[in-house]
Amino acid sequence: MKQNATGLANITILATMVIIAVSTTATLFLGTEETLENRFPYENNVTIYNGNEMMENTLATIEKTTEKKELSTQDLHHYRYQQMFGTIKDQSFVVSKSEAGKLPPMNMLIFSADDFSNVIEQDLSVKENEALFFSSKDVDVPSDLTLGEETFKTAALKNSQLSSKSKETIEDLSGEQLIDTLILVVDSFDTAQSIVEDYQTEQPDATAASLYGIIGWNTTGTEDEKESYRNEISEQLNKENDGQDSEAFQVYESREQNKEDWYGMNGGFLFLGIFLGALFTFGAILITYYKQVSEGYDDREKFQIMQKVGLDKKMIRKTTRFQIVWMFFLPLIVAVIHIAFAFPIIQKLLVLFGITNNHYLLLSTAVVVLLFSLVYWLIYHITSRVYYHIVE
Repeated sequence: MKQNATGLANITILATMVIIAVSTTATLFLGTEETLENRFPYENNVTIYNGNEMMENTLATIEKTTEKKELSTQDLHHYRYQQMFGTIKDQSFVVSKSEAGKLPPMNMLIFSADDFSNVIEQDLSVKENEALFFSSKDVDVPSDLTLGEETFKTAALKNSQLSSKSKETIEDLSGEQLIDTLILVVDSFDTAQSIVEDYQTEQPDATAASLYGIIGWNTTGTEDEKESYRNEISEQLNKENDGQDSEAFQVYESREQNKEDWYGMNGGFLFLGIFLGALFTFGAILITYYKQVSEGYDDREKFQIMQKVGLDKKMIRKTTRFQIVWMFFLPLIVAVIHIAFAFPIIQKLLVLFGITNNHYLLLSTAVVVLLFSLVYWLIYHITSRVYYHIVE
């Protein structure tokens, strides 16, 4: 019994490893386009770090370069926000000092009403000394929240105020963060700037604040024209970086330039997943074969005694059928149960790679379970003949 349980446990572990290794890497490969769409929402994307004056200069450079290449921009989209880390305590936001190897308790993104309107592509107004908020995991926000030297009357962003597209955009923005996220919308960018300056004055060592500027746009033209444009805009923006201090810089990324790299990386993961899946499947074959042979020799004497007292071969097969079916189904069932419990963790890990659509994971897992079941049935069907041959 102990040997039987050990064999089944080993097969279950290998089955679980096969399904997870192949399904997750297949999900990464199938979701490459979605990852590119999430990571690079536009054909051209610029992220500005700590450059308060760089937004206008970058927009001017984009316009100038587009005109030079005789193209036109489409869907130009830009916004700024301040980021701070901390927690809400006694109706005040308290900044947290960053520690190596330890995540801060909460991430706060502060937008002006104009910038947030650009994010959600919907007009939104906020009065002075008031703030609208959205929290990713039901962060408890008091009705009067003190930020720096100012106290704001807070109100949650209601679903009735937002379109379905706006809701999805906000959820994606907060979902990109690895910790609890509070999005705060104040009346103006100057207000957001003054909040950060208050904290930097009061707690310069503890305040880790960053200013981000996001610009995204598409262009008209042929693929050759777009490639020439990408090279030109990248060169121009790199020149602008040379004239900035070390803390202020901008990064240009295009979806097309990153496409080959992402497919190459995810294709490598898929190859690795298939290779490991084949390796674990081969291990399951060896264990199953050894188990059938060893149990066959263990049961041989018993069945010889039964045959001597009149038990025919048909009855022998009927007697052993339950054991064979039990051994076939039990590892698969337990493996699927393991995967079901691990599913939420797998989903969160895939989010780190930009996979937010769970349909890919569900589909990949279902197909891999089906294929492995067919392979496992074939293996077991062949090895069970060896068992019958030994005991008969």
